[in-house]
Amino acid sequence: MYLYLGGNTVIPAAEVVTIVDARLLGAEANRRLLEQAIAAGHLKEGGLPRCKALVVTTRGVYASSISSQSLARRLGGFFPANG
Repeated sequence: MYLYLGGNTVIPAAEVVTIVDARLLGAEANRRLLEQAIAAGHLKEGGLPRCKALVVTTRGVYASSISSQSLARRLGGFFPANG
């Protein structure tokens, strides 16, 4: 299964590690994550000005124009709840 991140970006859902809501980028740990991704050249396609979520994958970090809630909901079918 693939996850559409907006624009022309589609990634394999199995590569997703976490999704961070852009509103939380003010928190020091999240801001540090973003700064490190940019410094290491791991920030992939997607512009930060329209960023609603950061999607951390095994291959890099993507800025998405789709909200973190919508992305998580789309992944819900790929990662079913245990129980």
